[in-house]
Amino acid sequence: MTTHVLVGTSPADATRHAELVTTAGQLGADLAFLQLASPSLGEVLDRLAARRETSVTLVGVSSG
Repeated sequence: MTTHVLVGTSPADATRHAELVTTAGQLGADLAFLQLASPSLGEVLDRLAARRETSVTLVGVSSG
């Protein structure tokens, strides 16, 4: 099974945190950010590696 991660790519995405949490939840995806918000992409990838996920698809989202 593939794990999907929505990745906020711009600083403006940090201000949409609650909206993106809702969207990720509706899609059954994890959420990560490159800038100004948590969790960071590194944190999410570390967590997925610890769970031994073998297939991860990153989906960039940007409102900036």
